[in-house]
Amino acid sequence: MTRPSRFIWILTAMLGLTLACGPISTGLSPSPTSSTSSNFTSEPASSATGESGTQETPLIPNPLNVQITLDTTKAQTGGVNGLALGFELTGQITNTTTFTFLVSEILVSLEADGTLVPAYGTPVTLTPVSAIEGLPFSQGFLAAIQLEPQGLFMLSPAMLMLTLPGEYEPGELVGFAADSNGDNFHLYPANIISGGGQTTVLFDILHFSVYGVAQATSQEIMTQHGRIPEREINQDDDLLVPLPPLSPDQAELDSILRDLLGQQHDLRIKPAIDRVFEIEGNCNYVDVVAQQFITWNAHVESGGASSFFKDEIARDTSVLSNSLLKCMQATCSICMGTPPINKQSVDSFLIHAFYAEKIATIAGNSSDAERWRDLANRCADNAKRPLPYPVVACCCVPPNCGESPAPATCPVP
Repeated sequence: MTRPSRFIWILTAMLGLTLACGPISTGLSPSPTSSTSSNFTSEPASSATGESGTQETPLIPNPLNVQITLDTTKAQTGGVNGLALGFELTGQITNTTTFTFLVSEILVSLEADGTLVPAYGTPVTLTPVSAIEGLPFSQGFLAAIQLEPQGLFMLSPAMLMLTLPGEYEPGELVGFAADSNGDNFHLYPANIISGGGQTTVLFDILHFSVYGVAQATSQEIMTQHGRIPEREINQDDDLLVPLPPLSPDQAELDSILRDLLGQQHDLRIKPAIDRVFEIEGNCNYVDVVAQQFITWNAHVESGGASSFFKDEIARDTSVLSNSLLKCMQATCSICMGTPPINKQSVDSFLIHAFYAEKIATIAGNSSDAERWRDLANRCADNAKRPLPYPVVACCCVPPNCGESPAPATCPVP
C-alpha cells in the first residue's frame, strides 16, 4: 500500500468512527424540551438532533491518562481590571521558551443550574508544565501549559502561542491536549511555523485544559490516534491532526479535509439547525446550535474551505440569525427596563446578542454585527453590568465619515 493511499485509509476509518459520535460542540449538548432561557444541559446529543444523522454503533473511548507536574513558580494570573475579558497573558516556560495567551472576547462559565453566564471577575491562570509521566512520545515534549479554571470556555476561539528555540522539519512536531489533571490525553490541531532559529506553535482554543507540543514519530502519532478520547469535541480535535510523514500532496489533503468537514456538517450541523424550525422559541437550543456551528466554521476557516462551503454557511447563518433575533425580541425589553434588573435575564440577552453578532460577522453582514454589539453594550450599561465586548475605537477623517447609525433600541427590529 502506498503512503498516500494508506493515509486516506486511516482517515476514512477514523472518520467512520468519529461520525458515529455526537455533534461538534464544546462538550455541552442542547435539550429541545427545556425552557426558553439560555440554559445548557447535559442531555444526550441524540435528544437534540433526533434520529437524523445518528448511527447505532457508538464509539467506545479508550483514553490515555497521563500524570502532569506543574511549575507553579512560573504561573501567571490575570485579566483586565478584574474581568476575564479581552486580555493577554505572557510568561516563561523555560529560559528559552515563552507562552502568550490572547483572549479578545468574553469567557463564560456554566452555573450549577445549567445557566450559561459571562465569567466576569474570574481570574485566569496559566501554569507551565515541567513534566509529563506516561507521555506516548519517546522524545518527550518540548513545551506545555495548563489553563485554569478547568471548565471555563470561550464563545469564540482564543489564541495560545508557544515560542521555542530551534527549527524543525514539517511533520516532526505534533500538538496535544489533556484535561487539567492529565486525563483524556489526545492530539490537538496546531499551526507550527519554523524559521529564523525558532519555532512558533499556535493553538486556537475554546476551553481551558492543558495544551502542548512534542516531537513524535509517525508510528507514535498513529498509535495515539487509536486511543479514543472521552468527549466528542476531543475526538473531533484528534481527528483533524494529520499524519504528516504519510501525507499525500497538499491538494489531496485539502480534498480529504473538505470531505471530513462536509460529512460532519451533513450528519451533525445540518440536522441540528433543521431542528430549530421544529422547536421555535427554545433559545437554549438556538444558543447551543449556534455554538456548534461557530466551532465547525472555525475548522472550515482554518482549513481555507470557506468558499467551498459558502452555500451551507449562507443557509445556516440565515436560520440562526432569524432564530436569535426572535430570542432577543423576547428579552430585549427586560434588559432595557428600569434597574434593578434580574442579572440572569441580562446575561441571557447578552449571550443571544453575542451569538447574533458572531453569526452576522460570519455571514458578512457587518452592519448587523455592529447593531448587535451596540445593543449588547447598551443593555449592559443600562443594567449596570460589565460590557460583554472590548471597546474598539474607530475614527475617520472628514469628509469621508459616513452618517452614524441610529442607536440600537428595543424592540429589536
